[in-house]
Amino acid sequence: MIYGKQTLIDLSEQVGGGMNPYLFTRQADSTKLSHNADVTDQYEQIICYMLPHTSARRYWLEFVGFPAPWKWLNVCPYSTPGCRGVCLVDSGHLAHSPAKRAMLARTALYCKSQEMFWSLVDHEIRLHNRRVRRKGKTLVVRLDGTSQINIEEQAPWILDMHPDVIFQDYLKGPYKTGWTRANRYVVSSGTERDTEVTIRHRNNVVFPVNVPKDAPLPRVFMGRLVVDGDKHDLRFLDHQYDRAVLVRMKGNNKDVHGFIREVS
Repeated sequence: MIYGKQTLIDLSEQVGGGMNPYLFTRQADSTKLSHNADVTDQYEQIICYMLPHTSARRYWLEFVGFPAPWKWLNVCPYSTPGCRGVCLVDSGHLAHSPAKRAMLARTALYCKSQEMFWSLVDHEIRLHNRRVRRKGKTLVVRLDGTSQINIEEQAPWILDMHPDVIFQDYLKGPYKTGWTRANRYVVSSGTERDTEVTIRHRNNVVFPVNVPKDAPLPRVFMGRLVVDGDKHDLRFLDHQYDRAVLVRMKGNNKDVHGFIREVS
């Protein structure tokens, strides 16, 4: 058995999760990822959902009933009160208990043994890439679906081992954006603290906006031309410079920090 797999199975069983746990969700299994089908048939994306920030500690106590014997890590070191308040981990299918337990098992594996975690990341990417290549497509990997552990910092060897795979993520913080490697694309994720001045030297920046589903978006936002971020999730296909990528989040009543922007 692949190094780390049995530990993930044991952790999943401990938190009341499934008997065949995995790190990555396939495109066809996620409503958000299915948007890509309207853009191109050339790519297929997989995504890893973990419990954000330090929330895993709370869920472990809730599901298991006693403290874990390892240190819980902050998997979103540059999160803000705004993004924590409206995190998509509490929306859609991710809000349900089975998904929470799966995310907890993944986060627990990462905190318990990063060596096991990255070994399993590499293994699952190999399996998915083999499957996707047989279809004549390119695999796209999003490791930080609800986290920000940044594979380029922590496991750059995985990028080297899979040169025919595209690794893309939305990241906050002082990271390089755009194409940081031949197979690595990072788009800046905006926060409630950002202004036209703070984003001046970034490439494209993503903002959630208080706009109903399918309603039109403004042409310009924060002095930048707008890209409709709901049309697909393949940000590396967007125009590469000075764009505001807007995603609709109408009706989220938990936002008290101005993370979801008002537009006219």
